[in-house]
Amino acid sequence: MNVNSRFPLVFVFSATVLSALLLGWALRGSGIVKNCEIYDVSVCEELDEQLRPVGGGSPFCFGIRQLGVRFRFRLARQGESLQIRWFYQNHLVHEESLSVESTEGVKAFYLVREDGAPLPAGEYSVSIAEGGRQAFRLDFSVEDSQEAPDQGALKLQESQENSEPRQIH
Repeated sequence: MNVNSRFPLVFVFSATVLSALLLGWALRGSGIVKNCEIYDVSVCEELDEQLRPVGGGSPFCFGIRQLGVRFRFRLARQGESLQIRWFYQNHLVHEESLSVESTEGVKAFYLVREDGAPLPAGEYSVSIAEGGRQAFRLDFSVEDSQEAPDQGALKLQESQENSEPRQIH
């Protein structure tokens, strides 16, 4: 086979490989191919030595000083970055970023106030994102069992007047 007759074969092969690579890149960028899978998510009061949830579930009782989130993950590649964001009353109160060195495993994070005071009563959520894309979100609450209904309306009115981000940690 001479050089001129091999050129079309090499060209077709190269074009096919390039097209396959571009298609894979396009599908990954569009979200059709999953980069990150988050599952077995739980919010709890504590975790044991094997990172198993211990204590409670939503709604949590007022007076709790920390909450943990534990989840399993599967990533497309090593070295991906996960962002864990904690929200209180729909305001971001804490964010952590972590570069993961394995493609699957278990991770846990805690929400704790810096002053050690109990977490305030209200609606919370935790989201787990990879590459700027939210992979999972879980809503939960801390309830004050002694709170009167009128106090809840007062707290809602106060939060609407004060539009600054709330700091709870």
